[in-house]
Amino acid sequence: LQHVERASKPGARIAEWVRGQFLYQYISEDTLDALNKELREAQKEIAAADEEKEELEVVILQEFLPAQLSEAEIEALVAKAIAESGADSMKAMGAVMKLVTPQTTGRADGKLVSNLVRKLLAG
Repeated sequence: LQHVERASKPGARIAEWVRGQFLYQYISEDTLDALNKELREAQKEIAAADEEKEELEVVILQEFLPAQLSEAEIEALVAKAIAESGADSMKAMGAVMKLVTPQTTGRADGKLVSNLVRKLLAG
């Protein structure tokens, strides 16, 4: 606040604490613009740092998780499960999912697996 008070000129507002309320005095618009610019830059730096932190967390977590199956690998597992279960219609989807799920848990998105089971049973 001392830095702002030293730079203040009549023309724009600065907060001053009095009895739990802010009263406003005037400082230059140029000073306010400079302070707002610094604030925006600081916010951008924080956002960028958060993004980098999130990206780093993803990389670290991926090191501990099993490798994700490709769509072709999942499709092969589904085809094998369909053959093993003798499924020939959508009514048997539950039986196919019961065989495929233990092989794909943690290694593939369940929605993708389900869609591939539907696709192969329908087609």
